[in-house]
Amino acid sequence: DMAKYTKLDPSALEVLKTLKSAGYKLGLLTNGDIETQYLKIDVVKLRPYFDVVMASLESGAMKPDPLPFITIANKLGVRKEECLYVGDVFFSDALGAKRSNMDYLLINNHRKRYYAPFVKQVKTLKEVLSYLNEKGLN
Repeated sequence: DMAKYTKLDPSALEVLKTLKSAGYKLGLLTNGDIETQYLKIDVVKLRPYFDVVMASLESGAMKPDPLPFITIANKLGVRKEECLYVGDVFFSDALGAKRSNMDYLLINNHRKRYYAPFVKQVKTLKEVLSYLNEKGLN
């Protein structure tokens, strides 16, 4: 099973610990097979950092449909307008968040794809912290 070979971005835990200690509510929303995705999350030991972990299909739809985004915001007990969605796939993550009226950041890391200038993007997870600081949300 390939899930056991899942690797984590080296800065992910540092960023998650920083956000958690700053009092942010954190949710993880993933597309794909529920069992496989949950196994991947557990292999890299991410679950303890999140208040809610959810596969899109649990809402009855897949990203970029707004339903999973709205569902996880509700489970977190926050308004979708208060959320910052961070993802690395334009179609399912950035487009889905935008369609859900959530602020978003697209991580354009090793793929080096070109996106239109209006697509809000960062190159690393650590830049998410800078973005939040700039918005005065720390």
